[in-house]
Order: sequence, then C-alpha cells, then structure tokens
Amino acid sequence: MKENIRQCYHQLTNLCLEQGDYPTAEKYLARSREFCTEPQAVFATCMTIIRLRALQRQYSDIQNFTSKAHHTPFKDEASQSRIFASYGLYNMTTGKYKDAATSFSQVKPQDLGSSFSDILSPQDVALYGVLCGLGSLDRAEVQSKLLDSPTFRECLDMAPQLRDLAIDFCSCRYAACLASLDRLKEPLSLDVHLSGQVANLCEQIRSKGIVQYFAPFLSVSLHRMAEAFNTDVESMQREVAKLIGQRQLDAKIDSQRKILHASHADQRRSTYNNALRVSNDFLDSTHALILRMNLLKHDFGIYLVRQKK
Repeated sequence: MKENIRQCYHQLTNLCLEQGDYPTAEKYLARSREFCTEPQAVFATCMTIIRLRALQRQYSDIQNFTSKAHHTPFKDEASQSRIFASYGLYNMTTGKYKDAATSFSQVKPQDLGSSFSDILSPQDVALYGVLCGLGSLDRAEVQSKLLDSPTFRECLDMAPQLRDLAIDFCSCRYAACLASLDRLKEPLSLDVHLSGQVANLCEQIRSKGIVQYFAPFLSVSLHRMAEAFNTDVESMQREVAKLIGQRQLDAKIDSQRKILHASHADQRRSTYNNALRVSNDFLDSTHALILRMNLLKHDFGIYLVRQKK
C-alpha cells in the first residue's frame, strides 16, 4: 500500500516538473518521502530531488542527496553514471573544477537515460568535462582522463568541436584552442548551469596554457609568447605580470628586452641556511644532554616518596 501511494506522489511530482510548477512538485515530493521504505524507492526519490534542485539552480543541496543516493544499496551501472553526473554538476557550480572533471569523465552517455536529459545530456557532459579539465588539469591528465578514457570518449564523439579543443590544448596549439574557446563564449553564457562559471573557467584555461607553455623554458621572448597566444606584446606582459603576482608563474620580466626569465633559487644561500639550521639543532640537543647529565651527576631531582600504610 505504501509503495502504491509513493508511486502516485512520484508521478504527480514528475507531472509538475514537466509543467514547470516546481513549488507544487516539491510538495508532492515531500509527501512521497514519507512512504519510502525500500532502497530502490529511496534512490529514485534522491534522484528526483537532485533533478528538481538542478532545475531550480539550487546546487548546494545536490551534494547531500547525491551522497545519500551513492550510499543506497540499490544501484546498477546506469544509476552510477547519474550519480557521477550529479557530483560533477555540483562540483562545477561550486568552482571545484578538478573534482568536476574527474566525475564527468566517468559518465557513460547511454546510462544517463531520458529521465535525466532535462538536466544533463551527453553533449553537456562533454562540454562541462572538457572545460573543467582544461581549467584544472595539466596536459598529461587531460590526455589520460579525457581524451584516452574509453568512457568519456563516447561523450566526446558526440561533440567533435570540444574534442578538437582538448586536442589543440594537449598539442600546445594554444592560439587555435583559445580561438575556438572565444567562439564558444557567447553560447556558453546562455547555458543554464555553466553561465556563472564561464568567465572564470576561460580565464583559468588561458592562465593554465601560459604557465604550461613557459614551463620547459629558462627564458622566452614575450614576442614569441604573444604570437603563440594570439595577442600583442603589451597585453601578454600584463597577463604574465598578473600570473607572477598570483604566484602561478615563478619568473621575472625583462621589460626592456621583452624577455621572460625563469626564477631560480639561490642554491648557495639555501645551502648555508640549511647548514646553519642543522648546526643550531645539534647545539640545542647537545646542551639538553649536558644539562641532563649534570642533573643526574649531582642527584638533583624531585622524587615521589611512597607513604607506608
């Protein structure tokens, strides 16, 4: 009887969701939770709540119900993909891009199902996974977790433009990569889930590209970097200076010659500092041992005297 009542409320909830009547859907959903007894029913209710919260853009609640669904005994492979997609959506909207990319990379497109299509489609998973990955992972991780992943490759096959974007990034073709990203900015700003993260993600992707471009060099011309990133020298210098100020780039700028030099630690100073630290530690321990020996020699101490009964 309870299961029949729950199913009725669940159907009413889905009807209200399709009509866009979210407050009424939430009322029916709250009533259906009172009749959840089986793990399967608990899982279905959690996924419906996640769907409702995503439609309302109330992402803070998604983590709690995704975790509850994850720990429900009833789970098949298709259900696991929806859980990963939910985790990815929550992490992306809260700025945890690396966790989001890892979650999206484990989603199988065929397992999302029609009931989740109004929240995330396979193309959305590819889009969010690639952008979060480029903004938080290095080239080797993008290659292994996204491009070489048999699971995520199925999503990328449905979005070849995004696959080419990731390939350009991994191949150090930053000008082509960023040009493609600029073309996507306007439609991305209309995405219901991604719109609030577009500017930050695009900035992180560009910064990540600059850092990785400079990594193998001891020095590089800003003219060459400007050409690689399709910008002018002055703009390139301002970007590099900003990254140095944020401690993302360990380098110095020769503004007269327009050359970026990698900063190297003073090995001589570092060696002397380590030697002084070790010698001070040795002196402290030696003084402590001498003090203890003198105390024992002169029988200077406090002893507890046991009282006789």
